[in-house]
Amino acid sequence: MANQNFERDSEDTWLWKEEEQRVFGARCVYNTLQDTLNEENTYLFNVFWSLKVLPTAKHFARRVLLNKVPTKDNLAQIMTNFKHFHLSNLNEKQNKVWKVVWVAIVRAIQIHINNIIFKQKKVDVVEIFSVAQLNACLWVKNKISTVRFSYSDWYWCPFECLKTM
Repeated sequence: MANQNFERDSEDTWLWKEEEQRVFGARCVYNTLQDTLNEENTYLFNVFWSLKVLPTAKHFARRVLLNKVPTKDNLAQIMTNFKHFHLSNLNEKQNKVWKVVWVAIVRAIQIHINNIIFKQKKVDVVEIFSVAQLNACLWVKNKISTVRFSYSDWYWCPFECLKTM
């Protein structure tokens, strides 16, 4: 920075080094990226995106190719958080159901993020919680035949419902 000339009354600007006119543009970025791809990568990229597979499978494969799959260390951290989602005043079965709530919350957050990105929805914490609460109740009632509480019971007193199991 010592060799730079700064002018007090001039406007700050950014210059794009990849373009002769030093102006940033989508076309320039595209051309720069195209120049960095070799022929083999271009072929593989085209083959990959032309595959007729489920979008979720393609998404996971893309994460593998980009080395973005959670590592063992990351998964260990997630599992530690999951393990500590435990209430000491509940028995083992009740805590297992409590962990269903954790999964429902994570799933509701994922769906909400997708809605924000793809459907231009706004962040709504109440909606996230409501969806998680509904899903947890439905999942529990579907998997445990002895459950006798209603959704309104679960909505107003989830811990009391947990204690009935």
